[in-house]
Amino acid sequence: MDSSITINTHSYGLSRQEPTRNDRTATVGGVTYAASAGYQLQKQSGESVVRSVRKIAVPVTLTENGVSRVVEGSVSLVYVVPVGATEAQITAAHSELLSWAGQEGFLTSIVSRQI
Repeated sequence: MDSSITINTHSYGLSRQEPTRNDRTATVGGVTYAASAGYQLQKQSGESVVRSVRKIAVPVTLTENGVSRVVEGSVSLVYVVPVGATEAQITAAHSELLSWAGQEGFLTSIVSRQI
């Protein structure tokens, strides 16, 4: 596994490594972004699956009643793939999700809790 990766022109250096997870950080405009990648073997409906997660987290400052606090805002992609499945077999689901995410109003619907 590469010790650093580039996402959206930002260089993320390895900050923590475990057998099934890597955490990386990047400084973007003086703010620390975090990127993590990991997987778990699980059972789903009695079948073995691999649950893979890719996550980006950024600090978000919220102010309520004049008091500010920093919390984590994050976006994750979670893939649940049957053990033995090929990339070609999950391409359709991947493509559909990326197309959906590219639609106007997708992010707005998430922030406003529309389902």
